[in-house]
Amino acid sequence: MAWIWTALALIAIVFLFNMMKNKHKRLPPGPRGIPILDNMHMLGNLPHRALHALAKKYGPIMYMRLGFVPAIVVSSPQAAEQFLKTHDLDMMAGSMDTSSSSIDWAVAELIRHPRVMKKLQSELEKVVGMERMVEESDLESLEYLNMSMEDCTVNGFYIPKKSSIIVNAWAIGRDPDSWTNADEFLPERFIEGDIDFRGKHFQYIPFGSGRRGCPGMQLGLTVVRFVVAQLVHCFDWELPDGMLPSELDMTEEFGLAIPRAKHLVAIPTYRLCQ
Repeated sequence: MAWIWTALALIAIVFLFNMMKNKHKRLPPGPRGIPILDNMHMLGNLPHRALHALAKKYGPIMYMRLGFVPAIVVSSPQAAEQFLKTHDLDMMAGSMDTSSSSIDWAVAELIRHPRVMKKLQSELEKVVGMERMVEESDLESLEYLNMSMEDCTVNGFYIPKKSSIIVNAWAIGRDPDSWTNADEFLPERFIEGDIDFRGKHFQYIPFGSGRRGCPGMQLGLTVVRFVVAQLVHCFDWELPDGMLPSELDMTEEFGLAIPRAKHLVAIPTYRLCQ
């Protein structure tokens, strides 16, 4: 039993040492933690949503401790630019969708929004026609389809060295200050706006930004657009058992790509000329 008490004492000493070390430095605001776990118990099953809710209370630059690891949570485009562009800190980015997850979400959203599905099908009929399938060379013509290692100070806040910088891209993509009707599926917003998704504008950073941006960006873009275009152009889609689009379960689960909690099940009907 003696070693258990010794270990607990050492943990307490490290905890108090970290508190005293940062006591006189202006850290970003954040929630109070508990010994050993610090703030880890606050993350729940969907950390991206939990962090988004906490950011509404503590602000777009938030300090937390995940066990013994200091973490800075970034939840606004302006703050993301400070970290990724101005200071170029090491970043741990959540919500970076893989191609398969993106396709799953895209098709589900299209089925839930028949107006958008029909508009995309009309564009495909105009560009590709009904006599053949989509080719990779068609993609550029489909407008509607394309729609830290050292201490530093950011916005007056002290950022400890070796902090994990968690850029909550999920929350940034739903920032009401950047997007009208931020929670709605509106592909038109990308046609009418001038926001680039390749990392130049920080309102929308699905591939990260700068030299730590996703190296597979172009391949991912091509695969997702090509597969979604084929699925929409070649088939009409309906849900099984008379289910309405509004009844489709859009719940997500936690993961690097934030996949859907339940796989999409839909019935295709071939629509091209035989």
